[in-house]
Amino acid sequence: MAKNYFRNIPDFEYVNRTKDGQFISNYTQVKNFFKRGKLREDIFQDLTVFEKYSVKGDDRPDNVAFKEYGRSNLDWVVLTSNNILNIQSEWPMPQFEFDKYLLEKYETYENLNNAHHYETVEIKNDEGVIMASLYKNKSIWYLSVYNNGKRITKSLKTSDLKVAKSIKSIVELSILKEFNGLTKKTYNISFNDLVIRFLKSKPKWSDATYKLNKHILTSHLSGKPLPNNPTSKAIHTRHINQCWKWGVKNNLVQKAKLLPGDTKGESRLRTFTKEELQLMFSSITSKKFNQFVQFAYYTGARSGEIRSLAQENVLDDSIIVRGKTGRRIVKLNNQAKEVIRNQDELWNYTKDYVSHRFKKEVRRLGIRNARFHDLRRTFGLNLIKQGMSIYKVSKLLGHKSVRTTEQHYAPLLTVEIEDFVV
Repeated sequence: MAKNYFRNIPDFEYVNRTKDGQFISNYTQVKNFFKRGKLREDIFQDLTVFEKYSVKGDDRPDNVAFKEYGRSNLDWVVLTSNNILNIQSEWPMPQFEFDKYLLEKYETYENLNNAHHYETVEIKNDEGVIMASLYKNKSIWYLSVYNNGKRITKSLKTSDLKVAKSIKSIVELSILKEFNGLTKKTYNISFNDLVIRFLKSKPKWSDATYKLNKHILTSHLSGKPLPNNPTSKAIHTRHINQCWKWGVKNNLVQKAKLLPGDTKGESRLRTFTKEELQLMFSSITSKKFNQFVQFAYYTGARSGEIRSLAQENVLDDSIIVRGKTGRRIVKLNNQAKEVIRNQDELWNYTKDYVSHRFKKEVRRLGIRNARFHDLRRTFGLNLIKQGMSIYKVSKLLGHKSVRTTEQHYAPLLTVEIEDFVV
């Protein structure tokens, strides 16, 4: 066996009991052989004799222990000294179990015999590494390969991860050939055809979103100029450019003819004044929607967090919401408590309804360039103005990091200071 082997096994003390369950004063010390943990590496430095044994056929730990030590109940020695924690996954399978495993995986021997592997020629970038990723977007799996400053992404046209993995190698090979100049992209369809395909793709669009895309793209195809209103112009530009980008991503066009003025991804600086908030709270016609708007401002919660709020997640002084960064608790001020207390039932609005209804209401009130999310931004800015630390504001808003909060609110604070500079 090993010199000083048992010295390295951890000790375990337990209290003796009498037959009636009463404790007695003395302790019994034993070796803790059943602790689920591997042996330290330095233990094996104490080994003076090491006998190699190759597992054969249907050998099990008790069989090996009997052959080596003459006692099958020393199977724990075999397992412990080989750092085996899980017999099912770490001990070699007998042939019949291995056959059973293969049949469960491939279902039939015919499928097993038809199993193949795929090999691709490795093409490295400037750093000697080819970068590839398998990712899911709107329930569909995609394969993206990056090389020498160029990225090619192809849809695997399946929502099943198992299927995606099975065809990944084939698609990767075609992408690598494309990098190597062995294949060429043949698609370069007209914008008219691109629009038709884009509208047919309908990636989880609501009816309202589909109608908006169709209206904007059809209008652009007819040669109609973009709207003069800055907000409407930005919306039209964004949707047209989205179509072009989709075409490039799906290898339907070689180059996107993007229009200037796409503000997507830029920080929005719009917040509401005290007067604008008072006007909305006093003049939005629907009482239920008015309270929805007020609750959004008084909590700083996202529209989706409020819309998905369940009754069991409404507590006395807080609500439990699930947002983009996971589950969090939102404390309620007195105004928010008053709003939620007056609700017979919670709001079951759709995303599009909230967006369109809010824009319609503020437009009627003469409040320009306003979006529903601006309520949340105003809430955060007012907390910072009141002296709350950026760290607390970040936590209240459910931002992923303080850096996110800084990026959103630093420009707002800078503008405010500059307004007062003479």
